[in-house]
Amino acid sequence: MSSSRLLDLVSTVATDTMKRMFETSSTAHYGASGLTGSVATVTVEKTKKALHENTVGEDATTIPSSSPDLVSKSVFELKAKGLQKKTSAGPTAATTAENKTTAENKTTAENKTTTVYQSKLKMPMTRHELNGLEMPWSECRLLFNSETRRNLPPPSIGAAVGKYPCEGSGQLMCTGSLNTCHRFGGVWAYDIFAVREAIDHYLKSVGIKCVARCDKEEEVVRRLWGETSRRLPFIPRCPDRGFMDSTQTPKVPEMRDFDDMLLARYAVIKSCSGNCIGCLRDGPAESCSCDFAEVKCRVRAEGELHEQWIKLIGYNTTVRDVMRRMSPFNTKHKSYATYNCRYECRKMRPELASVSNLRTVETEPTSPEDALKLRLSRRELSKLQLPLKQCKNYPKGGWQKLQGLGRHPCDGGSGVMTCKEKNELLSWDDWQLKFNSPWKDVPFLSCHRFGPLTMNAFAVEDAVRHYSSNVGDCVVRCDSKSDQRRSVWDEAHKHLFGTLPGYVPERVGYREGKIPEWELGHVLPTFFPADRSCSSTCGSMLRPCDNVPNCVCRVAHSKCQTEFEGKSQTVESWGFDTRMEDVFKMQSVPKANIKSGHDKAKDLRLDTCQNDCHGVLWSSENV
Repeated sequence: MSSSRLLDLVSTVATDTMKRMFETSSTAHYGASGLTGSVATVTVEKTKKALHENTVGEDATTIPSSSPDLVSKSVFELKAKGLQKKTSAGPTAATTAENKTTAENKTTAENKTTTVYQSKLKMPMTRHELNGLEMPWSECRLLFNSETRRNLPPPSIGAAVGKYPCEGSGQLMCTGSLNTCHRFGGVWAYDIFAVREAIDHYLKSVGIKCVARCDKEEEVVRRLWGETSRRLPFIPRCPDRGFMDSTQTPKVPEMRDFDDMLLARYAVIKSCSGNCIGCLRDGPAESCSCDFAEVKCRVRAEGELHEQWIKLIGYNTTVRDVMRRMSPFNTKHKSYATYNCRYECRKMRPELASVSNLRTVETEPTSPEDALKLRLSRRELSKLQLPLKQCKNYPKGGWQKLQGLGRHPCDGGSGVMTCKEKNELLSWDDWQLKFNSPWKDVPFLSCHRFGPLTMNAFAVEDAVRHYSSNVGDCVVRCDSKSDQRRSVWDEAHKHLFGTLPGYVPERVGYREGKIPEWELGHVLPTFFPADRSCSSTCGSMLRPCDNVPNCVCRVAHSKCQTEFEGKSQTVESWGFDTRMEDVFKMQSVPKANIKSGHDKAKDLRLDTCQNDCHGVLWSSENV
């Protein structure tokens, strides 16, 4: 039987096993208040099906890696290990010397080894772990050659521990009787000094000399994103260069893009996260098991005058295990002064295990002076962008200037928004009144969709202004009422048809390609009533709006009544296969995403919000 057929067979058996696990009542329990408790192993194990089958959320793909897992392999991955093909770029130093060190290691069932050689480290690397960090020599030389052409020669790394050349990840290139190149730091489980010692011991290269190269910021982000996608389920792929085109220069992925993405899927466990100084004495508990663990420490090497930050990351492990692999905690003799460490432990949000196609909303907190509480992430904003020429191709008439927070444009409906470059001497009104220049000549820099199905106009404008420079006036063009009604129905039909028993489109007035007879909000309760346990009503005279039930809904609908300068308005937001709180929290109304009492929204008042969950896919009350 071929390897591929055998892997398919194992995948089928594993899928059936996972299906039975989902149908049992052994779901792990999370605390209701912010996921601060520890999580039972079974929830994570359920998600291994998605990892094995490359089933990751939304726009995600699994990024392959040639390196084996370095620490804490899951049970599922271990079962599949024997079926995975080993990749190699040809004979390397690692394969040349591998047989020489077999007797030096005692291999356990989990591919971890007890090293018997004398080491200055408490936790020296195993040969298996060193092999997993090796990279092709040709690839390594290209990286170092490009570095030396631009900068000073790379720093030399001797056998002694000392000052770190990099805060995070990089490559260690060594020459001698053997030429080798290995990754270190960041997501690669061990820092540079552990790798350097392991090379000396296992490879025994005569006349060895080593130099280090640090990854640039974009490289750090891509390696972190790629390895996280390989090690954890439901991680979307890293954005391409230029994924945001509303700026003069192409946007490249940044660390904040990764942070926003991860937060929407893997929650910070507060009881296992924090700060410490004597970290192995008063740091995180041994029981703090994490899907994603990150430790960042401020240290000073012996004999050095300046402090520096160093960082290491681990998967399916504990925070303490990550700390133990950092040289300030790993050396047998005190070689560093450690001032403080920040550590963070994350667990997969439990709803992801139950709703594999969960639609998440990535956000980040705003500054104290901002009127909105949360801001769309750059990835979320990029999903709403349209080609700039599309906005330029619209007729010149029919646009209206977007005013400050208050009354929503298009009466709360959908449309397109474009913002022009800032010009103190030439406002939007000047363009309208004084010039008859063609519409395409207006210096626009952005074009985005907005509306109840995507994101409201104020949230889109806020993100455009924050992530782009030199933004002036923004204007909107509204969709017709019939187009708005049809787009909401089209999205609902896509999610309900064939999955909701009793849903017959013709009976409720929907026909593809035709304008629906009624608004979805009027008809939906008649054939798909809201679930009371996951629905709520809030407002200025009712219960607070910060206690929206923690549920995932097949259809989530938030409808709010507001008043601005004495005039009332109804605004709504729709979501499908998503969290009820995500649909409500991004509403640009007081008590939701607008900070109460902010000067920019002082004339805007909330009367009531009705948040209805139609079809509960997951609820925190049931786990």
